[in-house]
Formats: sequence, C-alpha cells, structure tokens
Amino acid sequence: MSVVFSRPDRLAALALSLLWAVAFASGAEEPSIRLAGGEAPAVLQKLGQLDNVSALTIGPDGRRAAVVTFDPENEQRSSLSLHSVDTDEPLTIDFAGAARDALFTPDGAAVFLLVHRVAKKKRPGETYLHRVDLDPLRNRRLLRVSYSARDMDLWASEGMLLIVARDELRSFRLPELRSGPLFRIIGENLSVAWLGDSRVLIGQADGVALADLGDRSEREGLPLRGRLFANSPVVALAAGPDGTSVLVQMLDGTVETLHFDPLRFAGGDGTANSATVVEARPLTPAPTPEVDSAAARPPATPTAAEPPAAPEVEITPEVEIAPPVEVVSETRQPPPRREEPAKDDSADADAPAVRGRIEGAAVSDVQWVVLLGPNNLLREATRVRPGADGSWRVDELEPGRYRVQLDGGGQRVPVSRPPFLILDVADAPVEAPPMQVLRSL
Repeated sequence: MSVVFSRPDRLAALALSLLWAVAFASGAEEPSIRLAGGEAPAVLQKLGQLDNVSALTIGPDGRRAAVVTFDPENEQRSSLSLHSVDTDEPLTIDFAGAARDALFTPDGAAVFLLVHRVAKKKRPGETYLHRVDLDPLRNRRLLRVSYSARDMDLWASEGMLLIVARDELRSFRLPELRSGPLFRIIGENLSVAWLGDSRVLIGQADGVALADLGDRSEREGLPLRGRLFANSPVVALAAGPDGTSVLVQMLDGTVETLHFDPLRFAGGDGTANSATVVEARPLTPAPTPEVDSAAARPPATPTAAEPPAAPEVEITPEVEIAPPVEVVSETRQPPPRREEPAKDDSADADAPAVRGRIEGAAVSDVQWVVLLGPNNLLREATRVRPGADGSWRVDELEPGRYRVQLDGGGQRVPVSRPPFLILDVADAPVEAPPMQVLRSL
C-alpha cells in the first residue's frame, strides 16, 4: 500500500510544495513518506520541487510516481507526468478537467483519476473516473460518478475501489469495475482511508467518522462506530500500515495524528487537540503503537453541496393481514362450508424465490439486478438481467436477508428510488416492491 497525496486546488498545491520544500531543506537522510513495509520510496529522489500539483500517487513498489499538475492559466487543463527510477525524464500526457484524486491500481500498471469538468450555465459540472495506462501512456474515461466525488482508496481485502462523495461511499469490483455495495454515510464526505480490515475512516466537513462496512445498514444509513468533530474540514487521510493510526490533514493546513481506543486527535504529548469526541459504539481496534509518520494528502476546497438525494428506506415485503373473523351466535346457523380447491404443489415448485420489477425513464441503463447476501453485504449471492418489460426473478436463494441494488455494467451508475431494497427470504416466494430508475450517472 502506498501513501498518497492528492488535492485539486491552489491551496493543496501550495501545501504540497511547502511539505516537499521542508523535507529537502531540512537535509533529512530519508523523506517522511513511507511505504507499507516502512521503507522510503526510491522514486522520491526523482521528483524534486513540485509546482501546481493537484494530485500525486506513489506506486506499490515505490519505483514510480504519477504527478498531476494543472495549468495556472486554465485550471480545467491538466497533465499527468510519470516519474520512474528507471528513466531520466518523465513521460507526460495532457487531458481536460481538474484532477481531484489519483491512485495507482493494485498491480501498479495504471493510475485511476477522479476528474471534474466544469459545466456551463451554472450547473455543478460532472466528475468521471479515468484510467491512465502506463505502458504505453494512454488515458481512458471509464464512467461518470457523483459530481461531488472527492477521494478514492483501495479496499484491498475485497478487491474493490472505494469512491467517497456527499452522503455516500460507493464501491467497484476490480478489475472490471462492476458495481459493489453502496454505503449510505450522511454528510459532506471529502476523504476516505481503508484501515486494513472492514473499517474505513471518512473525512467530513466537520470532522471524521469511523464506520465498519460489515455492519448492517439502517434506515438512516450505515451506523457509525465513532465520531470526532474538528474545527476545519478534513480533506486528506493517510492510514498507517497497520491501520491503528491515521494522519489527518485539514483545510486550514493543520496535520494531526488520529489514534483509536479511544478515538482522538493526539499531539506530540498524546493529549487531545482541537477536537470533540462523540462515542457512538464501543471500538475494538488493536492497541495503538507508535507509528512511522505517513504523508498526509494536501487539502481540497469542498465542492458545492449536491442536491439532497432521496432518503434511503429499508423495504421489506408487505405482510398481508387476514380480515377479522365473524363471530357466529348460538341461534344463528353458520354459512355453508366452501370446499377449498386442491393445492397445486407443482405451481409452488415453479414459483421464484424472489421476483420484482424496475420502472422509470432510465430502465435501459440497468444491466444487472444484484443481490448481496444472505446476511452479508460483502458477498454477492447472484445477479440477473432484467427483462424487456423491467421484470426480474431469481429462482433459488438460501434463506436470509438480502440487499437488492442495480448495476449499470461499468458504463453507467443507475440512480433509483429507493436506492436499494432489503428483502427477507424464507420458504415462501417474495414479491419485491418496484424500483424507479430515475436517471444514470
């Protein structure tokens, strides 16, 4: 795992340049950036002074770095330079838009970019996920994500890419970028760091939030394991190799070390600093050791607030309530008993475990209906293609609770109401409520 710098604004570029200037001017034998194994990346000696930087990421082996810079006369024009210990001069490719984040793929063969492009007529603009292949250097736009998407990290244990945006944390399965679980995390989310297990730390406009992606979602979203308020937006996170501490960079340039058990910001003397702790649930991380400092990502100016999404509702199949039974008095004859038709066991055998329907203007953008479970959001049970009329069915499922969500096949991200369904599957067939596909990103 590499330590990543990223932020797309002038303040970030200034902070990054100052950090590098201090590192080189101090005459330190080793820069303050470390890989997971504790060693300094060899490519650092190739970089020197950096100007107009919007994003920087170091390869998994420490031998290559990708630096994204913006044109100071037109911040909607950017360049990516690939630096390597094996070459004297970097390779460069230009592209349109402002890079919000950069992240090497797990194999180090490419770089993911979050690129924001400003729209006309005061619209909020659009944000896309790009992949820049490094040999040869080629930039490809993969899919559109939420315009407020700000930061990425690898969920290495599950082979997924995490992208954080306002009110959500979205996952994509690598390498084909199929849609994974969508986690509802309410707030102005600006940064994300995977902590090495199923936990993630989310940097927000008013502090940090700790969540476990293995927890069951509730009506208001994923429950938080802990909450820590700060005096400035948290725009960059860099987790230590063992996930027991995190470097946190705030918009005002402050860099703090965050420790767990209890969740707190700690200065050099270990005391709480500029933060208020709100305990939500007991935490059980490993004991907090002294950690080699990892470089925090430079800050970013938060984007404008995205229009509020429809509230996420946990939906279970309706239970039909039998009508009240009429009480017959002793002097009144009961109605003649009706013979019940013979039960057709073959009809039940043909009934699907779950069936449902998708409707709306963007139904054609849905390639798959995905079921996660049972009782595990990290496990994909099955996926089926909807029919031409929007209907879908799954014939066999183990009993348990399932989450149903829509997948655009890597090219589109469907936006539906509700965003997902929660279904309890037992012995009887389940009729899922319809999902309205409003649009796709």
